[in-house]
Amino acid sequence: MRKPRLTRARALIFSLAAGSLALVAAFGLPAVADTHPVPTVTIGPDTTGAGPVPAASGTLHAVDAVSAGDVWAVGTSGTQGLVLHWNGKTWHRVPGPAGLLGLAAVAALSPDNVWVLGENASAEYVAHWNGKSWTETVPSAGVTALAAVSATDIWATGSTDAGSTVTLHWNGKSWKRVASPTPPTGGSLVAVAARSATDVWAVGGNEAGSATLIEHWNGLSWHRFTSPTPAGGGSLNGVAAVSATDAWAVGFTAAGKTLIEHWDGMAWHQLPSPTPTGQAGLTGVAAVSASSAWAVGQTRGGKTVILHWNGKTWTQVASPSPGGAAGAVLNAVTATSKAAWAVGHDGNDSAALILRWNGTAWH
Repeated sequence: MRKPRLTRARALIFSLAAGSLALVAAFGLPAVADTHPVPTVTIGPDTTGAGPVPAASGTLHAVDAVSAGDVWAVGTSGTQGLVLHWNGKTWHRVPGPAGLLGLAAVAALSPDNVWVLGENASAEYVAHWNGKSWTETVPSAGVTALAAVSATDIWATGSTDAGSTVTLHWNGKSWKRVASPTPPTGGSLVAVAARSATDVWAVGGNEAGSATLIEHWNGLSWHRFTSPTPAGGGSLNGVAAVSATDAWAVGFTAAGKTLIEHWDGMAWHQLPSPTPTGQAGLTGVAAVSASSAWAVGQTRGGKTVILHWNGKTWTQVASPSPGGAAGAVLNAVTATSKAAWAVGHDGNDSAALILRWNGTAWH
């Protein structure tokens, strides 16, 4: 994603939100700028049973499902934002907000109530889709993650250039900054999950990448929770919550291993998670129930990684890795009780990548 105006600190934060770039820094994966022309989205033949697939250059950074027939994915194509919608049968490209350079997050409440977070030529912004048109608001510089409880209860998180955490709340009329703890060494909140008005989790890491960071909104204030940090350091890229006693956070360790942490209602604990041969990290997580959760990422060699929680253990599930020698990247995952979707791009950003779980396998 093009970010020529961001400072070093902001570039780091945005890269964590984008997922793949965080692993570029950690593992030395190749990073390629989005320089491809924006094509007309075409619908290809359905060869996998998962539905026709749109062809689009660029990368998808985020995905959110309202239901099995209402899924939204956003990202960047060339120097424009990319918005795709799944209606249960096909993917369609939706014209994005005017003037956007790219989109990093999406929170969908219904087909005519979708929120996206990105940046234009001068600032970050949040735009709302009412089913026909976009309305843009500028919350504050520094936000890179988005989660919605309702149209009048939305959170955006990130950090300032100085390394302070940022949490912003939309009350239906305006954005207000809400105080949030910042570690002594600085920190950024790169992912947020909102289960209710009194149960919101945000995760990330300190500025040096040597410690994980987890914070919680209880309806009155944000509090920092003790979170496990592996020896040598680590960072968290994704968070999801099933209930007040069941939440997940995922990322990677400084040693190049997958990192998964679980909230049991009392404390956060690191759980064993498989790491493919070599090095790998996780960029996103989605939880459906106490016995079903998905985590996605990629290996240093450019292979997609998908892990599944069955209520007892995390195991790796076979996943396609298109892109040839350039490799493939998964940036985010979403799931319903009937299906799951993971999005990203091939290693050259020449094709946006969408994988779908049909109950038996990923296609």
